[in-house]
Amino acid sequence: MINLLDNINDAGIILLVLCGYATARHLKKTKWQRKLSKGEMTLYFFTVLGIFLYAGSTLLLMIGT
Repeated sequence: MINLLDNINDAGIILLVLCGYATARHLKKTKWQRKLSKGEMTLYFFTVLGIFLYAGSTLLLMIGT
């Protein structure tokens, strides 16, 4: 049961990272066409920040073990 929950958790994390990447890519593409609103710019900033924090923490965990 614990393994199933771990697998579901991992799948959720992968899905969130992929959706975050798609959102950041869409907003970057929109930024080339027009100026982003404050809300869109905030969303873009936190999405990119979250992706980098996740990637960095995962890398550090892999190096540490």
